[in-house]
Amino acid sequence: MYIYLKNKEFVSNWINEGKVPLNPASKYSDKERNGVKTPDENIQIEITGEIIRPRIRTTIEKVINIGKGTLIQKGNVIQDDTIVGKNITYKQSWEDCIILSISKTLSSEILEKLRDKDAVIEIIDFEKLKSSLDKQIGIVGDCKDCIYTETDERNHFLKHKDDSWQEEFRIIWLGIDKTTWVKLPTGIAIDVTHKIRPTI
Repeated sequence: MYIYLKNKEFVSNWINEGKVPLNPASKYSDKERNGVKTPDENIQIEITGEIIRPRIRTTIEKVINIGKGTLIQKGNVIQDDTIVGKNITYKQSWEDCIILSISKTLSSEILEKLRDKDAVIEIIDFEKLKSSLDKQIGIVGDCKDCIYTETDERNHFLKHKDDSWQEEFRIIWLGIDKTTWVKLPTGIAIDVTHKIRPTI
């Protein structure tokens, strides 16, 4: 597992008991997809019922309009005079949490697409890292691979297919919506920047 960092100086924090910020998901929300920014980062959308077409509506415009509220709609969904969803319950809400994003792949292509990243560390003891972070934050974080979809459904681990290049694994700590600084334990990471940027 790999974490792409903004510059080479940040590597020392990960390998020498430094402090790092864990940011809320809302920090990575934007109107357009750009590097780590996405327009649906905090959006939770659950659709149940008989879905006839995988993508039953375009939601992003509505997502932005309702802000941090909750929207629940029930009924059939019609597109172009065709029923594309029957007895649908559509629930949309906004939820924040602090996150640690980790990539499952070491790749110069990912580094390039992240735009403002110049260094990479490899997590070599995930359990030690996770245990330390949970204790400092005071909450046991949930962690799993992100899944990428063409449907409108979203949650912290269910992202749009256009983000699939990140090959992301996440830890999230719900109930916290502000940047939290944590101290990293030793022996959890090594610098692997040279493997994809030999000149640095």
